[in-house]
Amino acid sequence: MRYVFVVTRPLAYGEDYQEDVTLSGGTRVRLRLLRPSDKAELSRGLSRLSRESQYRRFLAPKERLTDEELAYLTEVDGYDHVALAAGLVDARGQEGEGVGVARFVRLPDEPSVAEPAVVVVDAMQGLGLGGILVRRLIEAARERGIERFRSEFLAENEAMREIVDQVSQDVTLRDEGAIVVAEFP
Repeated sequence: MRYVFVVTRPLAYGEDYQEDVTLSGGTRVRLRLLRPSDKAELSRGLSRLSRESQYRRFLAPKERLTDEELAYLTEVDGYDHVALAAGLVDARGQEGEGVGVARFVRLPDEPSVAEPAVVVVDAMQGLGLGGILVRRLIEAARERGIERFRSEFLAENEAMREIVDQVSQDVTLRDEGAIVVAEFP
């Protein structure tokens, strides 16, 4: 049986969502939903990730995204697959270069559970953007009926472990060798 989610009120994290936040150090970024028109910027963003960051996000080296991957990553339905983009904001208030993406995909066999993923370009890591993106992603998931996140990440990925610890005190970690599976509300 396929799960159908019906929205009966406007979504805070819907098509019109836009929020400017200031990171530690004073850098301003704009958060909004990722759009199909963001394909080129998403490709450029991949090139701004070190090989280590690419490996941590994709669990393998990733030098380029295929057309199919770009379509999957940007042409989301906004309910079962939601993606938030973060872009730098210049002094005139204009959005510029993309610096991060957070997304969740609802698990088809467990409709109250979704798998999240977050990536922040290397130059912006350590400024709090990853944690902000995860918190906004949790809020977007809640309003769509998601109750828990289940995430797989490399055991050596201390930054992801810290983010998970920051956003929830109720985390279950399962060690599967090189991979850790975290589940949290």
